Amino acid sequence: MSKRSRFTQNNERPTVLLLSFSPLHKDPRVLRQAVFLKDHYDVAAAGFGPPSAVYPEHIVVQGHPNSLAFKAIQASRLKLGRFEAYYWSQTPIKDAYRKLHGRIFQTIVANDLSSLPLAVTLAAESHARLILDVHEYEPGHFDGHWLFDFFFKPLWEYIARKYLPAVDSMSTVCEGIAALYQKEFSVQPKVITNAPFRSPLPPSEVQPKQIRIVHHGICNAHRQLEAMVSMARMLSPRFRLDLMLVKTDEGSYAKIRRQARMAENIALLAPVPYEDIVPTLNSYDMGLCMFPPSTPTLQFALPNKFFEFLQAGLAVCSWPSPEIRNIIERHQCGIVAEAYTAAAMAQAVESLSAHDIAAMKHRSRKASAEHCAENNQAAFLRMVRGES
Repeated sequence: MSKRSRFTQNNERPTVLLLSFSPLHKDPRVLRQAVFLKDHYDVAAAGFGPPSAVYPEHIVVQGHPNSLAFKAIQASRLKLGRFEAYYWSQTPIKDAYRKLHGRIFQTIVANDLSSLPLAVTLAAESHARLILDVHEYEPGHFDGHWLFDFFFKPLWEYIARKYLPAVDSMSTVCEGIAALYQKEFSVQPKVITNAPFRSPLPPSEVQPKQIRIVHHGICNAHRQLEAMVSMARMLSPRFRLDLMLVKTDEGSYAKIRRQARMAENIALLAPVPYEDIVPTLNSYDMGLCMFPPSTPTLQFALPNKFFEFLQAGLAVCSWPSPEIRNIIERHQCGIVAEAYTAAAMAQAVESLSAHDIAAMKHRSRKASAEHCAENNQAAFLRMVRGES
C-alpha cells in the first residue's frame, strides 16, 4: 500500500511527528508547524525540553553529554569519515530512537539535516511520508571557520547526498537557500518563509526627537554585532538603539556590552519570550537587520526577526542582503544601505525624516498581510497531504 493510500484510508486522525534537535519551546519555525497541523492531525513533537503546551505530545529528548573523552572519540570519527558511527552514537539520536522506535506515524517532518538520518529510519519503519524542512544551508553554515570546514562540512555533505533521495517533499526558508540545495544536491525545495502569524497591532506613533531602533536575536561572533554598535554611535541624538540579545556566546556578549556602555544612545535589554516579541517590538520605530555575507546562511538571511518587524509595523533598515532587500524595495517599507558597512547603514538611517519613517511603518503594516504564517499554512498542509 502506498504512503498516500495508507494515509487516506485511516478513519482516525493521522499522526504527524515533528522531529527537531532544538529547544522546541522556543523554536519559532517548529512551533508554527504544530499550529498549522493541530486542527487536522494528532501531533507529536520530539526534541529538547522543557515541554510546551503548543505540542499536544512533547517527547523530551536527552541532550549531548559533556565528556571530553566522548568528544575526542567523536572528533576522530569525523576525521576518519566514519559519519554513520558519529551520527548514531550521539546521545540525542540514540535517546530519540529509543523513545520513537515502534511508534506509527503517517507523516514525519524532519527539521534540518541533523534529524534526517533518524527520520529516514523511522519513516521506513512506519511506511510514513517524509518531509524535510531545512532552516538554513547546513553544509555551509560556518564556511571559512577551520573547525567547521575540517570536521563538519564533510558530515553535512555526506548526510545530504545519502539521505535526501529518501525525502518525499522538502522545504526551506527562502529562494536563495532553495537554489543552493538545488545546485549542490539536485533537489527542489519549496519555500515556506519564517513569517509569524498576523498581529492586530497598528504602528506606533513616531516621536521625531526620540526615534527608537531595535534589534533582537542571538549573540555570537559570526553575527558581527559590533557593527551595529559602531553604526549607532555614528547617529545623531534623535536615534536610540536597543539590543535584545540571547547570550549564546558569553565572550561575544561581554564584548558588545563593553562597547555599548561607551555610547549614550545604546542599551542592552533582556530578550522576551517568543509570544511577546511582536507586541514588544510594536513600541519601536525601526527594526535593524545587519547580516554579514560571510556564509550562505547569512548571505541569504530572511529570518524570523525580519517578518516580526513587519508584523510589529516597523520600518526596516538593513544591509544589502538580497532576500531582505527584495522585500523592502518591493513594499517600500524600509531602507537598504549601499554597502555592508556600519557607515553606510548609519548614512542610510540618518537620511530619513520622522515623516519618512512613519510612512514606512504603515507600509510595513500593509506588507504584513502578505508576509504572514497564515499564507504559509496552506503550502505546508499540501506537503503533509502529499499534494505537492
